[in-house]
This record gives sequence, structure tokens and C-alpha cells, in this order.
Amino acid sequence: MKMIIALLFIISCGKDINSSKKDYRDEDFDSIPNFLEQGDERNYALYRLPETIDVGQMRLILSQEDIPHDFYENTKILARYEWVSHTSHQKEIEAVSLLPHYLELVLRDQGKNLPLKGLVLNEQLQERLSTKSAYFELKLKTHSPLQQFKVIKDYSNRELYFINQDANQFLLNLKREVQEMNLISMIQNPNPLNENKWILKKESPTFFKMVFSSEENLQNDFERKYHYKKLSLKRMNGKSDALSINSPLLLKISGQKTMQMKMSKKEYIDPGYLPNERQRGGCSFYRHYAQIRGKTNLASIEIYKELKHYAEFAQMNLVQWNYLSGEKLTLRMNQLATGYFDVGILDARCPQGIGPKLSRAQVNEELELELIIETYTRRP
Repeated sequence: MKMIIALLFIISCGKDINSSKKDYRDEDFDSIPNFLEQGDERNYALYRLPETIDVGQMRLILSQEDIPHDFYENTKILARYEWVSHTSHQKEIEAVSLLPHYLELVLRDQGKNLPLKGLVLNEQLQERLSTKSAYFELKLKTHSPLQQFKVIKDYSNRELYFINQDANQFLLNLKREVQEMNLISMIQNPNPLNENKWILKKESPTFFKMVFSSEENLQNDFERKYHYKKLSLKRMNGKSDALSINSPLLLKISGQKTMQMKMSKKEYIDPGYLPNERQRGGCSFYRHYAQIRGKTNLASIEIYKELKHYAEFAQMNLVQWNYLSGEKLTLRMNQLATGYFDVGILDARCPQGIGPKLSRAQVNEELELELIIETYTRRP
């Protein structure tokens, strides 16, 4: 009789960990005791993402895109839920009680993660939720034992695997033949294949994303969601403007510097040819000017040194494509404080009424530094 009860428990529960039950004699923390799991089942837990989550009177819906933006982005988000605006009339958001004990739902708003309990749903927040600039994110709790596990997010089946073993071995046991994907290689691939397969994107040694699609479909979908831009940022005569980029995903920067040097040319003023004019004598003076010395292409480390307040760029090869994170990037180059020289007619010792008009201007030995910024930004 005990064996029959145990078998019925296995059939009814499977590997689904949507339950909030906690069992410390449970190696993978999936609320199924070890004695009811066989072999490799003890090394992973499966969580099926619900289509909707109700928070008091408010209903949240799982992102409905087949391949959401967060698949392409360098994020480790478990799931994104969006507000269905017409279902809520409450002013204060209630805490969620139906999630497993190791998961929590937070509000992602204006660059911050905010707890739901006691959060006021005012008009400004409702507007940001309506435009999806704010959304709800499913996260592992800080002290959850699953924080130590690897995560594989299956976008096609809307499932999360928390695994306590090597990811490749797990996929082999799951009988998934996968092709590893590199986003930067994908956008440069001129001949994508149109064959559906399991594609694996590795965000870190502990977070993996998986989708059943073709290379061609992914490339087309990416181009629908992200826009290629080529921009220019210049520093002229030592002064630079700023350049702001909204929702950048990929970035590549090339740079060229044009240098100049100070030159001088002797000039002579002849006062005239009549006898009374010759008595005044001629006048010699120097005209100073800048002449282009040459152009050089900048290496990545040189570009990094010219940019202001971007310590994270130090680890990047900026002349190649790089992943970015963040909602906005503002690029500004350092202003030059040295390297200036005077041009013009600085001095002329000539008889009164004959000398040239004096002039003076400061120019920098760097005539121009131009950065070409290539980027992919999220489409509105």
C-alpha cells in the first residue's frame, strides 16, 4: 500500500516546483523528497512559469513575445511580468503569497528593484507600467538555497531549470542537442540557416538561455527589435560635446586623431614706389599658422583613455563589438588643458600706418579627434 501511495505521489507531482512546500531532506529543493526521486532527478528542479500571477486585485501577465528582449540582452532575469491595467483599481500593491518559498516578485522601475509590499500604485507608476518602462520581475530570494545552482531558462516551453551539476551533462541527460549561440557572431553571419534547433546562449558560467528556433528566425527577430546606428562624436580644438544613446545593447568604437603643428612664414610689406613713400622703408613680420602633421587610427586603450568616467570600458576591446547593460549611455571626451599654441600675426615692428593688423588665436596641436560609434539600440 505504501508503494502505491508513493507512486501516485510521483505521478501527481513530477518535477514541478510551483509548490511552496519546503523540505530540507530535498537535495534540489524542489519540494519532492529525495526518497521519491531517482538518480539524476536529485540534481535539478523544474519551475514552470505561470501565464498570469494575481496580486490582490491586480493581474500580471507573462511577457507574450515568443522571444522576449531579455533573451538577446546580457541579463539574468528569470521572468518578466507586465501589468494588465484595466483589472486593477487598488491603490496599494499587496505582497504575493502563491509563489514558491524561494522566489519573489519585485517591481523594476526607474533602474531600481522595489519590493511590492506597501508600494503605492499612483498615476505616474501606472503610466510607466502601461508603457512597459516599468515591469515586474521574478527573482530568487537572497537566501534561497537555489542561489548556488545554475539556471537554464527555456524560452520555448516557458520553464526554468535549477541544476546542481554541469550544464552540458544536464542537457545531455535531458536529450537536448544544442547549438551554442553568440549574438555578435549572429549579427555578422551573412548566411543564417533556416533549420529549427535548440539554441543555447550562455550569459555566465551559471546562467543559460535556451530557445527552439532557427538562425534565420533569430536574426530577423533581432533586427525587428533592435536598430543599427552609426554616430559620430568629435573633439575640436580640445573641446568635446556629449552624445547620449538610449537602450544600447551592443557597442563598437573606432577613432581617428588629426594632429597639427605650428608653422611660421616671413612676410614683407613694401610701402610703395614713389620717392616720398620709399623714405618710410619696408616692413618684415611673421605670420604664424597651423599645418596638418598627420592622422592616426586609435587603438582600444587610447580610445578608453580619451573617454570620461567609463571604468567598465577598460576590460573591453572597444574596436570590436561589446555587450552593454543599462538603459542609457552618455559618451563624453576629456577636455584638453595643454597643447595649445598661438596663430596669427602676433607682432610687427613697422612704421606707423604701414604694419599689418595684429591677430591672435589659440589652437591645439590636436586639430580633431573623431570617434565613430556603432551601436544596436532597442526599438521603441
